[in-house]
Amino acid sequence: MFNGESKGMVAEYGTHVKAQQTGQGVGLLMFLQSPWGAFAWFVWRLDFFYQEGFANPGRFEGSAFWSLLAVLLTWCALLPTILAVPMLAKRGRVTTPEWNGKVALFLHVLLPASLIFSTLFLWAFPHLWGWLPLEGSFSEEAWKIGPLIGMFSFAGVPTIMILIALMRTLANPEFASEQPRAVTRRRLETPPPVSSSTVLRVTEREGGTVYFAVDGEHLGRDAWVGLYRAGQSDQDHGDRWMWVRDMEGGSGNLEHPTNGPLSLRLFKDAGYVRMTAVNVDATSLEAVTEAPNPKFWDA
Repeated sequence: MFNGESKGMVAEYGTHVKAQQTGQGVGLLMFLQSPWGAFAWFVWRLDFFYQEGFANPGRFEGSAFWSLLAVLLTWCALLPTILAVPMLAKRGRVTTPEWNGKVALFLHVLLPASLIFSTLFLWAFPHLWGWLPLEGSFSEEAWKIGPLIGMFSFAGVPTIMILIALMRTLANPEFASEQPRAVTRRRLETPPPVSSSTVLRVTEREGGTVYFAVDGEHLGRDAWVGLYRAGQSDQDHGDRWMWVRDMEGGSGNLEHPTNGPLSLRLFKDAGYVRMTAVNVDATSLEAVTEAPNPKFWDA
């Protein structure tokens, strides 16, 4: 029988292994960064694009447009480092597909596109139109300040906003629960009917440990029991859960650090379709359940 403690140890070991794998992956990417960067510099001739696009462009000259290719090739040259960024943000844990997709969109589409867009309107076009470089006296060049500020609002501010959004996303990864996943993650406003029968019974409570029994006659293989603080969402079970199929003789126990009122809940199909719930008071084992549904297994 797997209790909450053993599941926690397994989860901790799995996290440690994933952290090691992440470290190895980041190390490999950093090892590849130097030869890949050298390849980009000498084979793609990044020095030429930077020299022509950023160092030598003059007023009313189109050579500044080489800077666009310099930015794009630089992003490609830094690809190993860019791939390592989300791996570091995950901290060796599994993240949600939604978070992975959002980070990939920022790193591989929005960020390079915004950098090229900013370079086009803040560097290439200003040189072509004669706004840059600022070579004359202040009185002669002052008229350019207004257009350049307006161009920065148009092409520079979006890039800054994308960078801020990316940093916030990386700083707050959405970790995927390695516990049973729901078919839908939307929270139910009205809990489904539950049974007040003896399908789920609390037999004893010692501090934060609740001992219970489950009648698994009508339950499927993927039914499971979770222990919550009273009022918690069904998804907030952490490692305080266990499969009904793993219980010896239909009995089990779960531990919760809260000493106040607890809620013991029975779910089916490895999801969050609640069959029944039992509220366990801190000083009483009296079960308080919702409206009965004798045929809950057919629901």
